[in-house]
Amino acid sequence: MMKTTNFSIKQLATIMLVTLGMVFFVLTVVAMSQMKNTAYESQANSLSKILEVSIRDSMTKLGEITSDLGAYTRKTKGFRQTSSALVNDPGNFDLKRTLSKQLDEQFHQRFVTTNIVDLRKIRVYNLNFEMMGESNEGDSNLPSALNSALYKKASGREGADRLKTVDSIWINDGQTLYSALMPMGGLRQTGYLEIVVRPSHNLKSIEQQLQMPIAFSSTKGQEIYRSDNWLADNLETVLPITHEIHADDGQLALEVKAQLDVTAFQQGLAKTQMGISLAIAVILGLSLILSFWIMRRTLFNPTNELLATIEKCAQGDLSVEIKDFVVELKSLIKK
Repeated sequence: MMKTTNFSIKQLATIMLVTLGMVFFVLTVVAMSQMKNTAYESQANSLSKILEVSIRDSMTKLGEITSDLGAYTRKTKGFRQTSSALVNDPGNFDLKRTLSKQLDEQFHQRFVTTNIVDLRKIRVYNLNFEMMGESNEGDSNLPSALNSALYKKASGREGADRLKTVDSIWINDGQTLYSALMPMGGLRQTGYLEIVVRPSHNLKSIEQQLQMPIAFSSTKGQEIYRSDNWLADNLETVLPITHEIHADDGQLALEVKAQLDVTAFQQGLAKTQMGISLAIAVILGLSLILSFWIMRRTLFNPTNELLATIEKCAQGDLSVEIKDFVVELKSLIKK
């Protein structure tokens, strides 16, 4: 072990001050690093909430669009008469073919042709939720009955609630779908109309709302959509945000990802950190210089003078007085 007697008081004081300064500087750097991480986390949390709100807003608009599509379908020439006739004669195949043709017409109307929705199927049910007919166009692998979550929502209603539209997000063969179930026949309800669409099509609008690249992944992890300006995930200048959309039965339906280019944020943060580091370095340097100056004036110089005086006394020169130096040292020790 190194003995402290090998160092002078001046050297020990210097080592102590420099060590304290270095420790303070290191702690400051660590604190700034933690501040940087906290800033990233705070920004990620804020953007995650914004992404969630944007998704909720897009889904609300999708509900309004499907309601408009349903209303337009119910006003199609002959649809009301055909659907009402099927209620009384559910086994009539001619009526079913006519109904399917009427439903197919919606796949060639403005909602589909202008890319407002990605329509996958239109189906008609009686009051007992038994399917009476469906469009020929659209997905052919859908189950012949309402999805369980939507059936549970719709079947448990009574009175005026049966005249309200209900919806659900559900999964069929790995594909995320959105269904809106609305009444037919007005106050004299005759059945229900189901509009089935793919929600990922409408969620693309989030890209314009947030002005950020986005991507969607299915329940099987397959990428459904990715923005053209999507950046590599491993870039340090990219802050990824993820939000999960769950189906009504609790399953993961869609994983929505967004990216924020934090290049400007990092540059600003780096400048701030550099400014703080320089300021701390200057303050520490000035503090050390001031400390050395004070210690030199109050400790080192008086001590050196005292030692010189003692040395003269030891050589036989008793004309010098050391009383003032002793008083000064005692004063320093008491302080």
